[in-house]
Amino acid sequence: MSITRTVVFLMMFLGLVTPVWGTSVTLDIRIPDRELLQALEAGLLPPLLDGQQEQLNRWRLAAWQRQLPRFVREILEPYGYFYSTVEVRLEQPDENQFRVVIDVEPHEPLRITTIDLRLTGEAEGFAPYDTLKETFPLSVGDVLRQDSYEDGKATLRQGAMALGYLD
Repeated sequence: MSITRTVVFLMMFLGLVTPVWGTSVTLDIRIPDRELLQALEAGLLPPLLDGQQEQLNRWRLAAWQRQLPRFVREILEPYGYFYSTVEVRLEQPDENQFRVVIDVEPHEPLRITTIDLRLTGEAEGFAPYDTLKETFPLSVGDVLRQDSYEDGKATLRQGAMALGYLD
């Protein structure tokens, strides 16, 4: 089931919109990276349209279209892409269908140039914790991915707790 149909069904189930099957919005996301495409497909939901209110539909689509570049950039940033170029255009292939075309050029991801991971206080120089620091998942030259960074922080925190440094 497509994302659009799922959202419309859920909104109808909750009683938030009147069922109108004639008007639809499809997304055509163009980006060279499959992982980033999947993230955008999962994170971008088009607005619901009402088959009875063409002016309202156009207003909703225009408002959403203006916000799309920011939404796309926010979805890509955790993957290390902070300088993406996003172009959005609205097409209407027929009277009851809108297509939003999103062209994304992610450009180069942000790479780590230096890492300064040190321990101070009682644990400084403690061999088991030094070993734990060596397992940090990011290193110089890697793309700065938020998931890897958060995993590394969690591992260090868990290790500190296991070694008795944190409660």
